[in-house]
Amino acid sequence: MEWKALEKKDFSLAQDYGAEGMNFRRYIENPLALYFYKKYFFFKMRNEATEEMALYEGEELLGLLFLHREGENQKFGSFGSEIFVSLMDWFQRTFFREEIGSYGRANEKMLESLKGRTTLYGEVLLLVANPKKRRSGIGSALLRELEKKYPGEFFYLFTDDGCDYPFYEKKGFSLEGKEQIEMELEGKKVPVMCLMYGKEM
Repeated sequence: MEWKALEKKDFSLAQDYGAEGMNFRRYIENPLALYFYKKYFFFKMRNEATEEMALYEGEELLGLLFLHREGENQKFGSFGSEIFVSLMDWFQRTFFREEIGSYGRANEKMLESLKGRTTLYGEVLLLVANPKKRRSGIGSALLRELEKKYPGEFFYLFTDDGCDYPFYEKKGFSLEGKEQIEMELEGKKVPVMCLMYGKEM
């Protein structure tokens, strides 16, 4: 296994890993809507990132980590991806304002509470691994690299109960906040427990 820059040919694969790992199908059943949302989420996180760590085995992408460290400039956005994200943000605000807003408000509330308790060095924006290689240590390797590069720094992340959140607990992250919300998507109401985890590396 080796660390190298994320290759453009693997953007679509990384989007698939993210959709699977974060269980987007729990909220989105329409294939076209799922296609656009996983693309949107990937580029939104990448545009906000100040660092990315990609783990490869030969030419195969095993896993990926996007970070945003406080005080550092974003590095990976492009004009095209920023336009795409802006258009998707507008679409969601226009047609799914309350549903999307409730998730964001829950995360903002938890983050404000955490800011009063500790110094924040950064956020884990995205951590994804090849779903066909579960339990092969890819997620653990990504976090070990983070710990090696930034010892003593406190990182936080947002997730929810539709994801594999126990993984973070097993890796020493502590639950820093939780907020119960209900989202109405594609005509059905979906209860969601928003979660925030943190750890000093």
